[in-house]
Amino acid sequence: MKKTICIFLALILTLAFAACDGNGGGIRYTTTPSDNSGGGSNSGNDSDGGSEGKIDLNDAADKLIKEAEEQNAFSMAAAFAAMKERGVEKADVEPVWDYTVDEDNYQAYGDSGAYGHGVIRFTKKNGEVSDEEYEAWARKLYDATAKISDDGNNINGYDNLFSDADPLSEISFDDAFGKNSTAIIVMQGWGYKYNGTFMRVSIERKEAPGFDSEYLQDDGGNWYFTHNYTAVEADVATGLQKSFDDAWADMEDAFEEHEDEIKKALEDYMG
Repeated sequence: MKKTICIFLALILTLAFAACDGNGGGIRYTTTPSDNSGGGSNSGNDSDGGSEGKIDLNDAADKLIKEAEEQNAFSMAAAFAAMKERGVEKADVEPVWDYTVDEDNYQAYGDSGAYGHGVIRFTKKNGEVSDEEYEAWARKLYDATAKISDDGNNINGYDNLFSDADPLSEISFDDAFGKNSTAIIVMQGWGYKYNGTFMRVSIERKEAPGFDSEYLQDDGGNWYFTHNYTAVEADVATGLQKSFDDAWADMEDAFEEHEDEIKKALEDYMG
């Protein structure tokens, strides 16, 4: 999943360069690696006043992943520290039941900075996480972020908006938890504003590693999945600070304004 996202980001850069090349003699990038170039390095072509290069998106994605993981700290301490930067204390996010966190398998990490995340998965020591336990844990975190928010309540934020609604509009727990949704797949979470910055919380209940769900039919003929939920996961992060449309427009303007600098940076980055 991480590599897919990185490839997508690299592809956005590629498409942006292609869109800027309106005269046929400028920048041309491809997602196909060069067969004989020795690693996809770029070569200039001064005869037509332009430049031509090839970037292997898989190589770029690998580099992005590696550098991102080097900047992250995979530990409970890092996860709690990143959450605290966003106003969430350890006691706000911890379950009331006994838990373990497998730090060796990256089930807790934090990255600092303006756009960092604090992510941690709590696995119940004994038994499964029931529906009631999951909802109680989610409500505890929901109430905590509402208490520390600038507005005194949780909000939709830009991340959770799929309309022109006000990002500061209050989101109820039932909506944040997905109780009012009829969708098959529900993304559970909410936003809050902390010290003037939009934050977001994403929550999820996890299955035990290696457990295979079964698709069964009850006596009434209704189909359902079986699950073995043993953990909950919280992601507290800095969210979008403006709408996606506005952010996309800003990105397009930046690419157009700094096309040459971005191209050179990519050439230097890929070496």
